[in-house]
Amino acid sequence: MSVLHTIRLKALRTHTDLWILFTWVVLTFCTPAISYGNEPKDIFATSVILGVNPLSLYKKSEIDPDNSYNGPIIDAHNHLVHDAFSEFLVLSDKLGIKKIIVMGRPGSYRKWHTSTFANLPPKGPKISVLCSPDFIGYSHDGDLGKAQDELRIVERKLASKECIGIGEVGPIHHNKELNNPTQSGRHQGTIILDLGDWAIDRGIKLAHEYRVPIVFHIEPTFRPYEIDDTDLVKNFYKTKCRDYPAATFVLAHNGMMKPIDLEELFLYCPNLVSDIKMPRSRGEAWKFCTLEIVADRDAILQKRWSDLISKYPKRFMYGPDWKMGVRVRHSNFERRIKFNRKVRLGISALSKETQHLLMYKNAIRIYKLDMNK
Repeated sequence: MSVLHTIRLKALRTHTDLWILFTWVVLTFCTPAISYGNEPKDIFATSVILGVNPLSLYKKSEIDPDNSYNGPIIDAHNHLVHDAFSEFLVLSDKLGIKKIIVMGRPGSYRKWHTSTFANLPPKGPKISVLCSPDFIGYSHDGDLGKAQDELRIVERKLASKECIGIGEVGPIHHNKELNNPTQSGRHQGTIILDLGDWAIDRGIKLAHEYRVPIVFHIEPTFRPYEIDDTDLVKNFYKTKCRDYPAATFVLAHNGMMKPIDLEELFLYCPNLVSDIKMPRSRGEAWKFCTLEIVADRDAILQKRWSDLISKYPKRFMYGPDWKMGVRVRHSNFERRIKFNRKVRLGISALSKETQHLLMYKNAIRIYKLDMNK
């Protein structure tokens, strides 16, 4: 090989290395979208370069098969629908679930054929129901009459103890399918309601008056549209938690914010807690990949989240967000049993006491559940 050829090869390699470095720098520091979202810039930039989900790049907690959780479970965030009721009763015994908290979805007001138990009285001792959040959807659509009707129903059901809280209230809910590079073709209904809306405040006021939890689904960020409203959302919670101290604010899916932001709210709001879920599928992992979800599909808690849960063991509940009867895969017994085993192992970095609080005892306290029924 000639000297000239060798020099050219070295120059080409140097040029390639410099180009890779330049690409990383641009993705890390210059791409506008990277200044939004919730995950660290280096995590997202690396995920773009490697073509992987950011969730796969976070440091995981250490798992210990000998410390897997083997106790009872309260499913504190469930969207069971009517037709799947009998199936759930069979499956719950296999999963070790003693009770579920059933609630409506942010977009359920649009789809009465898959409406949840949130619109009906409890159907058995294993099911506790939250009052419907549909007043939010109607207010978003400008149908104030229906929104007011729904709120009157909520008040009546709270007064008669037909429901034990309100939720899942979703005033900011984006089409997270846009996060998925495979673009499955599915579309999530979008709700963008001003956080100062009268219906939100009225719902919180009812939770305060009846001293019950209200579950909020508010997405602080949305990378496809370069939205970062984290400070706005935190200020909303800070204001409302002080204005309505008798209400318990339950932030769905770890508030979909960084541990440092959620901890800030814990310190400011003694009446604020969170539920957590682990993504069950590739599609769900992509939908929540920039919303600080606590784990990847392996259900192993990220270390940053196991650390926070250990620090605030009484502020978290397990809320898997299962939609049995709504999604075919959610009604698959084998799939759910396998995932349940993953979750039990995935929280093994936590102490036994913290595991028991997360998976069982906190929900009893927060929702004032009677486990003797």
